[in-house]
Amino acid sequence: MAKPSVGIQPIIYGSRTQDDLEGITAECRAVGYAGVECGDYVHRYGAPAVKEMFAR
Repeated sequence: MAKPSVGIQPIIYGSRTQDDLEGITAECRAVGYAGVECGDYVHRYGAPAVKEMFAR
């Protein structure tokens, strides 16, 4: 049986989402989340920057 993929909504990080999206994505990856719901981050940071954060 395949392991289910689970994502997270970064709203639980509160105001930290305004200043530390890169740190949040790193923490989520470190504890095993498969993805993060981006919301408006693509508009705020630009698609290339967000893709780079997730790729690290």
